[in-house]
Amino acid sequence: MGTVLGDLKLTEHLSNELEEVRNKFDTMHEALEKATLERDAYKKKFILLNSKQVDQKKDIDSLRQ
Repeated sequence: MGTVLGDLKLTEHLSNELEEVRNKFDTMHEALEKATLERDAYKKKFILLNSKQVDQKKDIDSLRQ
């Protein structure tokens, strides 16, 4: 192109594409944050359940003796 009008159209087009990429990035970043929070919640729940299971096993073992 090489004309001022052509350069303006190209700039607008690239600006629109950049905005789309930013929006996709933001969406993916939010999904990652949500997944991280869910993972942490499940990890805490796992630790709690595992601790309870270990305590129950100790109780059962002590009853067997």
